[in-house]
This record gives sequence, C-alpha cells and structure tokens, in this order.
Amino acid sequence: MRSVYTYYRYSVSFVLLLTAAAKLISTGANVRILEQNDPIFSIKFMHLMWGASLIETVVAFVCLLKIAEWLQAAMTALLAANFVLYRLGLWWVGYQEPCICMGRLSDGLHLSPFAADLILKSIVIYLLVGSCMKLFVLWRPGSRPVPGVRHNAPTVVY
Repeated sequence: MRSVYTYYRYSVSFVLLLTAAAKLISTGANVRILEQNDPIFSIKFMHLMWGASLIETVVAFVCLLKIAEWLQAAMTALLAANFVLYRLGLWWVGYQEPCICMGRLSDGLHLSPFAADLILKSIVIYLLVGSCMKLFVLWRPGSRPVPGVRHNAPTVVY
C-alpha cells in the first residue's frame, strides 16, 4: 500500500512539471512584459521564467526518484518558501500585477489573470504546507532517522 506522502510527491511532480512547461511555453509568446525587468531581481521576466522552470523541473524529478523522502520534502519546502519570499518581495516594492507564470496557458483555459494568480498562490501553499508537514513527521522524536540530525540529547552522568 502506498503512503499519503507518495501520492503527495507525485502530485508535486505533476504540478511542478505543468507550471514549468507553462513558463517555457509562455516565454515563446511575443508578449511585451517578458522583455521588461523583474522588480526584484532586475533581470528580464523571460530569463527569470527560464530559471524558475529549470528549478521546478529539477525538484519535480527529485520527487519522482527513489531517494530520501527528507530530501524531496526539503527541496519542495525550499522552493515553495522561495516563491513565498518572492511574492512578499513583490508586495514590498508595490508591484500589483498578477503573476504571469502560467503565461498563455491561462488564456487557453479562459482564466482571468487574477484567477490564474489565485490558483498559483494556492499551489504554493499546497507545496509549502505539505512538504513542511512531511519534514515535521520525519524530524519528530521516534521517527525514522534523518542523516545529520540527532533526535535525543546525549545523557550526561555526574
């Protein structure tokens, strides 16, 4: 029987591959905003989307491999936390536009930019909460050991 986490990491892989593909497809469109600089990193949105899609693809494939669950969850949590920090940075500098991450895919699905933005925010919350829950389960006392983490303090005898 498969665990809930197995289904979660498969869904993470699917979602990340889908959003990475949407980013790559949308960079092929002739859209003026892709040539503008991102307000946080001061690079073109197109280059930022290429980088984000590469990182999403790497994390998606890590989640598909039969490797340590703590590494899969940690990478997913780090990616989601970076998305949250990026969104907070956009809010901090006063950038009010919806995320263009889904590009033309949202047009094909007849979604408004704001609806697509809400879906992407929901995805980030899903990634962050699910991966943090898995890390919590792995790192609590009595769970399977995680390399490099001591669960019990050494006993000192006087």
